[in-house]
Amino acid sequence: MSVENLITLDDARRTWLMADSNHPKTARAQNKQQIRFAESLEAAMDKKSISSEELDQKMEMGPGTTVHYLTGEPRPTRDLIEKYAKILETQPEKLWPGYQVI
Repeated sequence: MSVENLITLDDARRTWLMADSNHPKTARAQNKQQIRFAESLEAAMDKKSISSEELDQKMEMGPGTTVHYLTGEPRPTRDLIEKYAKILETQPEKLWPGYQVI
C-alpha cells in the first residue's frame, strides 16, 4: 500500500464532519447530543478532579476510551452513560440531556 492511499485521522474526521452536514436533521441533532455529552462529561470530570486515564481505569475500559468520547464522535450507550454518572457521582440526565430512566 502506498502512502498516498493512507487516510490520516484528521482526514477521516474532516470527511466525517463534511458528510454530517449532508445528513437529515435527525443526524445533526444526534451529533449535537454527542457533543453535549462530551462537554458534560468533561465538566463532571473537572468537578471531580479526575483525569481521563483515571476514569478509564475506574470504568474498566481500555486506555484512551474516555478521550474518544470527549471528542464527541461516538454515541455512548445507556449503560455507559449510567456507569459514567455513577463513577462521577452525578445524574445520567446531567451527562445526556433528555436521558430517561427505563
